[in-house]
Amino acid sequence: MNEPAGSAAAYNRSRSAKKDELENYLDIAGIADLIDVTTCSDDVEEYKPAPDIFEVALKKLGIEGADAVAIGDTPYDAEAAGKAKALEAWGADSNLFHQGAAKERIRT
Repeated sequence: MNEPAGSAAAYNRSRSAKKDELENYLDIAGIADLIDVTTCSDDVEEYKPAPDIFEVALKKLGIEGADAVAIGDTPYDAEAAGKAKALEAWGADSNLFHQGAAKERIRT
């Protein structure tokens, strides 16, 4: 099995999602030291579901989409990652968690 090329955090929740906001979230989650590169709305022209955010992350990592796995919390993440030709593109509807539906789906 090949060694991972690196890890990236790609964040563009909205047009206001800036680098300092991303860094803050990585610190809060306690994973800042696990991330090799970051990309946020500062780095892109178009927002998800356009693939820009993932394409920037791939370029920074120096890898092709076929060598990447993308995980997100909305269907827009999966759509954008798919357009960037990521090997795996997974997105869940984060609203399900707020509605309690995700809890039910996990149990079944």
